[in-house]
Amino acid sequence: MSEKDEHLQKLNSGYIYDGQLLELLLKNAFPEYDCEEIVRQTLLVFPSAEAALNSTYNSVMTVRNMPKEVATYIVALGKAKRLFIRPLNVIKNSRQLAEYGMQWCRGLDYEKVHLYCVNDSGKVVAYHTYKNKRIGSVDMYFRDMVSDIIASVAYGATGIYLMHNHVVGKILPSNEDDRFTSRLISMSAEDGVKVLDHCIVGESDWFSYLKSGRLDELAEKIKNKSE
Repeated sequence: MSEKDEHLQKLNSGYIYDGQLLELLLKNAFPEYDCEEIVRQTLLVFPSAEAALNSTYNSVMTVRNMPKEVATYIVALGKAKRLFIRPLNVIKNSRQLAEYGMQWCRGLDYEKVHLYCVNDSGKVVAYHTYKNKRIGSVDMYFRDMVSDIIASVAYGATGIYLMHNHVVGKILPSNEDDRFTSRLISMSAEDGVKVLDHCIVGESDWFSYLKSGRLDELAEKIKNKSE
C-alpha cells in the first residue's frame, strides 16, 4: 500500500494527523512537488498544520523552499475553513447567540472573539474567530477584523454580531470593550454594515450591548461628535 493510500485509509477511518491531511491535500493539488518535504519544512516553522493554515502568506513563505503557489493554496485553505465552517448558520436574535456562547466558553482560560457576518435574513455568510492564550486579552488587530467585514459584503453581509467571553471578573463591558465597539460602529456605518449586537458571555450569564441600550448610547455619542 502506498503512503497516499495509507493516508486515504486513515481519512476514511476518521483518524489522521493534521500534517498528514495537509500533505494529502497538497499532493492532490500539486503532484509535481515533493509535498512530503514541504509539509516537513512547514512543521519546522509552525507548531501544527492548523497554525500554518491560520497564518498569513508572508509567514508561510518563510518556510524553506516554499513555492509561492503552494503558500497561496495553504492560506486559501485556512481562509475557506474559517469562512465556511460556522457554528451557527442563522442568528435569529442576541439570546440565541449568547446561549451558544455560554456553552463554548466553559472551561476556557483565555478570551476568544467570534465575528458573525449576516445578511438581511440573519443567515451567516462569513464567520471568523480571533484568540490567544493570554488570560484577559485577545491577540487581534482592529484592521484585521475590518478587512474580514469588508470582504463579507461581497457575500451579502449587511450586519455583524460580535461576541467574546470574559474569563475573570464580571461580564460587564470594560472601557476597552466600549472603545472597540465604538470603532466598529463608526467603521461599519461607512461600509454599509450595521453592528447588530456585541455580546459578552460567561459560563452562566451574558451581557448584550443591544439589550442594555449601550449600543444606541455609543452610536449617539459618535453621531454627536461628527456634528
